Amino acid sequence: MRKLLRQPLYIRIELLLLTALPLGMLLWWHTAPENGYIYDDAYISYRYAVNLANGHGLVWNVGDAPTQGYTNFLFVVLIALGVRLGIEAVYTAHLLNALGLALISLALYSMARLFFARPYLRILPSLAATLLPLSLINALTGMETIFWTGLLFSAIALGLQFVATRRTIWLVWHAVIAFLACLTRPESVLFAVLWFAALFLIGQRRRAVLFAMLAFGMAGVLYLLWLQSYFGAVLPNSFYVKVTDPFILPGLFYIREFFEQAVAPIAGALLFAVGTVLLLRRALRLSLAFLALNGALLSLLGFYTLTYPFMGLYHRFVYPALIVFILWAGVGFVAIAERVVQARAALRYATFGTLSLSLCLAAAQTVATGVAEPQSAGALFYVNRRMGMALAQLPNASQITVAYNDAGILPFVSGVRHMDTVGLNENRIAREGKERGWLWIIGYVLGNRPDLIGFYTYPDGTVFNFGHGLIGGYYSVLASARDFLENYTYAGGFDAEWVHIQWYVYNQSPHREAILQAVQAIADFKTYTVRMP
Repeated sequence: MRKLLRQPLYIRIELLLLTALPLGMLLWWHTAPENGYIYDDAYISYRYAVNLANGHGLVWNVGDAPTQGYTNFLFVVLIALGVRLGIEAVYTAHLLNALGLALISLALYSMARLFFARPYLRILPSLAATLLPLSLINALTGMETIFWTGLLFSAIALGLQFVATRRTIWLVWHAVIAFLACLTRPESVLFAVLWFAALFLIGQRRRAVLFAMLAFGMAGVLYLLWLQSYFGAVLPNSFYVKVTDPFILPGLFYIREFFEQAVAPIAGALLFAVGTVLLLRRALRLSLAFLALNGALLSLLGFYTLTYPFMGLYHRFVYPALIVFILWAGVGFVAIAERVVQARAALRYATFGTLSLSLCLAAAQTVATGVAEPQSAGALFYVNRRMGMALAQLPNASQITVAYNDAGILPFVSGVRHMDTVGLNENRIAREGKERGWLWIIGYVLGNRPDLIGFYTYPDGTVFNFGHGLIGGYYSVLASARDFLENYTYAGGFDAEWVHIQWYVYNQSPHREAILQAVQAIADFKTYTVRMP
């Protein structure tokens, strides 16, 4: 604190603007009724966190074997810590994302300070990135996206400090934060490899980089050994479910969305490439490190071409790549602007400052218009929450098994035993389903005799044969199976606008009457005619 107070006044003003503006805007968005929503998928992490906080371990259902149905280990652990301290999981996630937003802002500012001495103009890349509506939306969804991105750019900023100063302490902190990023999202390992390679080739202390790589690798090996011993597998269940046939590049959907929606910052980066050239002339080694360390995040675009698209567009999965383009555009613009305002004409300086801020924010708003939908979490979310709250009122809710393909808010609020038909939170479906096939998965679900089975239909009653996992295209087979028709009775249905959710109760379930009463009491449909496609 004393060191901060000893800084010049303009630096303190810059730091205040960098943190107060984004966090203030985030708080305002958070308190607006139309913006206060969480992604359904976020509750998957929250359920694991709550179970961990309550001493049950990293399990999906209490009493079951450990399950790696998440891909954000550190985020889950930190939420569990918050729950232990008495903070609700949702609020803990919001606090972590607020921290992530501040880290993004400070990291981008730290990078800009390495190149620009003139105050105030150099904060524009940070503000353009953190006041981006997409950044605020991602921070409010309850997912780990913003927290993770904050760690990524913090690691980059620390790596640049190492290149600039050659001090080992910056390299040590770079390795530590990079490892934390890997614990938050596994694809960060790809970035870490590229970062160490860049620091080894561009930096001037190669022996120190090698030692850091060795320590990083040893920590990674220990973590992998723990995963194998605790979960019985190194890879998360999402790998088995999402990576189907990578050679056909199924995730090109993400990349097309990215280049269609992110045209403004990409065009800005190209437009202001001449500014980056000015940086190269000013500090070649540092500029190369700046381009290489940030450019490593663009490998995320290639990574997601190998996965089968799940729910969510590019702004959720490849968000860090968007910030890279905004950073490059902003830094290039500041480099050009500084050249123009060297005459120190006050009016010209003020004009360029205003225009640059307008440009960055206009580009940010352009990106947001195609994907930002903060008004509602969607009817499906609220229908699932209503069903979950009804089940939670049953006296033996924790003993009721529900088979359903949505693993978010419903299992979280209900406290039931959930059988995830997709497989993300069901080890056998995830690890054996690809080899055994979708027909085995249907037999596995019905063979376990869940007390309640749910699936989607179109509004006209036709079974919705499109969804996640191997079973996604075959719900009509489940709904028409003889075993299902003979042993399950219609309990009720719900209208989620674009789909209807149909629920069936097991005839021999000891909870049959209680479930029927609970569902019928709140259902939109008491009877329903299901049609096969």
